Formats: sequence, C-alpha cells, structure tokens
Amino acid sequence: HGDLTQQQRDKVMGAFRERSLQLLVATDVAARGIDVKEITHVINFELPDDIEVYTHRSGRTGRAGSTGICMSIVMNKDVFKIRSIEKMVQVKFNKLELPSGKDVCRKQFFSVMEKMLKTDISHGDYTTYLPMLQEKFAEVTKEEILTRMAALEFDRFLKYYENAEDLNVREQQRRERKEFGDRPMQSEGRQRIGSDDRRRPTQSQYSDGDTMRLFVNLGTKDGFFKASFLQFILDMSELPKTALGKVDMKEMNSWVEVDKKVAHQMIKAVDGKNYRGRRIRMNDANSR
Repeated sequence: HGDLTQQQRDKVMGAFRERSLQLLVATDVAARGIDVKEITHVINFELPDDIEVYTHRSGRTGRAGSTGICMSIVMNKDVFKIRSIEKMVQVKFNKLELPSGKDVCRKQFFSVMEKMLKTDISHGDYTTYLPMLQEKFAEVTKEEILTRMAALEFDRFLKYYENAEDLNVREQQRRERKEFGDRPMQSEGRQRIGSDDRRRPTQSQYSDGDTMRLFVNLGTKDGFFKASFLQFILDMSELPKTALGKVDMKEMNSWVEVDKKVAHQMIKAVDGKNYRGRRIRMNDANSR
C-alpha cells in the first residue's frame, strides 16, 4: 500500500519475486508498480469503476505467452460493469459459484491431510518416541485416531462454517432481477435530440407524493435507452424494479421517479460512482 517506505516496498516485492511470499494483497495504487513474472492468479475483491484499472490489474497475470486466471468477486450491481468490460476488452466472463461453508471445510480438511502425507519424515529422530506412541495408542483403532485428529484440527473451524450463509444468487432471485432487463430494448427507439433536450421535466409529471424525483447526469449521449438506463441503476442499487417509476431521458441528463422509502438508498449506491471514466452525480432533482 501507499504508506510503505521504498525500503519496505522493496523488501516485500523481493520476497514475492523469490516466491517466499505466495500471496500479495495490494491497493490499486500499489498494484500499478508490480512487475513480477509468472503470476498465476489475480483476484479482484471488487470491480474497479474504471475499466482501464481492471485491464491493468488483470494484465499482471498471463504475461509473455504464459497463462493465468483473473477472478473477480462481484454482486448484482456489478452486472453492468461486467458487460462493459466484456465489450471493451473483448473477453468473456465465466460465472462460478461461490463455495459453501461445507466446500471450504472440505477443501481445508483434505489440504491438511495431503500436507501430512507429504511431510518428510527422513530427517528427524522420531524412533525414540515411537514405542511410547504405540503403547499409548495400542487400544485405539485407526478410525478413532483419524476421527480424533479431525476433531482436534477442525472442530472450531467446522462450527464457524456450519451455518454459513449461501452467498450465491439463486435462480428465483436472478429471474426477479432480470425480468425488466429481459424486455426487448429496441422497442424504446432512439429519442429525438433537439433544442428542447435541455429542458427539465415539469413538476406536474411527478405528482405522486410517495415518490422522489432524482436527477442523474447520464443520458442518451452515454449510450443509454430508457430500459438499459433503468437496468443500470437497478443493478447498481440492487433494488427491485417496483421501486422505480417514470423516467425522462435527455441527451446529457435523466430524471427518474423512485419510491421515497428507498430513494436515499438509491442515491448512496449510485452517486459518486464512475461510468466510463465519468463521475456519476445523482441527487434529489428538487434540490438542484
């Protein structure tokens, strides 16, 4: 990270290049200066707002003809980012299920067992203690020894994960989130752009007292139709489509009705984010 001195940074990077460090966690700024050959995996804890940052990160693996894997942990709101990256970088994301608590336990368990079986026992004077061990375990079966070893090693770990929440989006949730986006977008057609495009919608268009009218500095010039724009803000906010009402799009800006109960949640999720290098601004249209 940026707070490391140059001497500390050189020490960390030296250990990583020599493979004495297997895993390196880095901030965006620090990652830009990493130049290490044969990195096998890059893991994005979250997708960056700027697509160029993503390509720079993922480019740390698979260099000079070698192969590598870039993994990203994403949420529903990142769907639009994924589509943008796929289009710009000409790559296809493969969706994988997040491991369950049981999956994690199983992997850890067999990893320890594998490590135990591969342990080099040729360089230690263990024979001195073997008679005592054999006497101690004389009445204990192999199965009981294995069971007790598993309990000793994993009891607390298993309890931690036994009630772990399933973080994957299930099919029903996916249908609910995609229902709006699955409608044919071409039915919207392109809006005509003319001298009236800078006009803001009148208050009479938004007479419902249960909604708040929000301003967004994105419009048709950014490549949006009404359907794609609404899906974009739904993906970012993770709100249901029922929370949205009328939308009015112009060349540079848009106005959308949102249920008052979730309006501030929508603003918090969208305002300040980046779209193609441009900072998104969303706020109560009446406060402008």
